Amino acid sequence: QKQYNLNSVELYSIGDSDRDFEMLIKCIQLGGKSSFIKGNFYTYEQNLMKTADDIILEKINMDYHIMLEDMILKDYPNYSDLPEEIRRDIMRKIKKTYGLGTFYKEHLEEFLSKYTTSFDCSARALLFHRYWQRGDAEKLEPERRYQLYQAFNTLLCPRYLLKCGEDKQEVYKFMETMLSIIRCDAVDDRPDMWVDDRIQLGLKSAARAISSGNTNEALSKIASIVKLLEDTMKITDEITLPTSCRFLDGMEWRAKEDWHDKNNPDALEERIIYIATQMKGMCTCYCIFPSNYYDTLNRKEFNTLRNHPEFTKLCERVTALIVTKPKES
Repeated sequence: QKQYNLNSVELYSIGDSDRDFEMLIKCIQLGGKSSFIKGNFYTYEQNLMKTADDIILEKINMDYHIMLEDMILKDYPNYSDLPEEIRRDIMRKIKKTYGLGTFYKEHLEEFLSKYTTSFDCSARALLFHRYWQRGDAEKLEPERRYQLYQAFNTLLCPRYLLKCGEDKQEVYKFMETMLSIIRCDAVDDRPDMWVDDRIQLGLKSAARAISSGNTNEALSKIASIVKLLEDTMKITDEITLPTSCRFLDGMEWRAKEDWHDKNNPDALEERIIYIATQMKGMCTCYCIFPSNYYDTLNRKEFNTLRNHPEFTKLCERVTALIVTKPKES
């Protein structure tokens, strides 16, 4: 404003991911306007494993709270400076005044009509069909592998296998069987692109063994999981993990050590293994946090093993893999 000798400046911000949320709210607080657009919302790393419904609701949630912030500041210009308890009361009052408690239900159809199509029209889906119809084998191959990986991933996700409210325990054995079929070409028990699935389903299998009274089987399964975790945590420099499936050969999953906190800016950083695959600007990834698996072993389903000396040793081996350090300034 000073540089160009303007009488006024109108602020306007546009965002297309949850990392922009703070900026959008700040712009409103400064008297400007903010918009959240569809953009590339589905291509951010944190959204790649979410369903379309999850992403749509998340986008609506952001639009909803940006709208609320805008309404509040019209009646309470100093809202952002007020104590949190008072801000909560104001938020409840605004929702009640404008009848916003049913926002999702009332506005979902309008949003779907405006921003979505009835079918999957993502770049991945369209290019897969285009290359297949044209017989372009070279360009089709990475798209085919990606589509197949997504299909496998669907078979390993309870939300697609169960009716709403059904007990997830009933489906874990099926998922474990599916994973063994998918890993039809596994050479041995070394880490591969399915490390997290193997650990998670292995722990579920151990819990089932405990509930059926088979302590020895449970301990054997946990020992295999701990060995896999130890082998995974030996990774330092970046390596390529095997797919363990001939139908996915050529899909490069790379693993390397890294340091991260668990979405807590005040926490220590933990040594993790970052596992990812890249494809035309997209990144599908996950992280191996040893502390997550240690937390699982401390859940109530493992209580019957709590005083077993072998179980204690296995937990100690996992604890030894948890390495932390203060964040670098």
